[in-house]
Amino acid sequence: MRSNGVLPEINGFNSSLLIPYTGVNKPCTAIVVYICIKFTYMKKIAVFLLAASGLLMASCTKTDVVPENYDPEQWMQTHQRAEVAYTDYFSGNYIVQTSQGFAVIENWSGYTPRDFDVLYAHFQFSGIQTIYNRSGNYFTKGRIVANWLTWGEAWNILDQISSQ
Repeated sequence: MRSNGVLPEINGFNSSLLIPYTGVNKPCTAIVVYICIKFTYMKKIAVFLLAASGLLMASCTKTDVVPENYDPEQWMQTHQRAEVAYTDYFSGNYIVQTSQGFAVIENWSGYTPRDFDVLYAHFQFSGIQTIYNRSGNYFTKGRIVANWLTWGEAWNILDQISSQ
């Protein structure tokens, strides 16, 4: 089938910019060249994004919040006091009693505190925190899941996160 010398548009791309039209089979060649160019750029973009994400992940390092020579007495003066009310030793999660009610904590690293241990952290804020165990004299990481709770609410949330 002969054409009038004008190449058709291919997905919004004018293929006549690539190869001048001189015969019957040239539009197919233009399509192949267009697809090759498109995949070449897609490969370059994918490789660039993969390298950039790898670089980003390698540059994100987690540092310890507590310096090695930190004074626990100063930590206790600047953080809220709580007492461990219940510890689920199977999952490592526990409930603490603060002056504002109960808080549920998911253990992230380190030791799991025992019942009636005295802890110091910012229990009024949710999220991952460094927690000082005064009874055991060590620092650990924990995620404050919920705070300002009643005893029944704390049990329900502890049950939910322990069953996951």
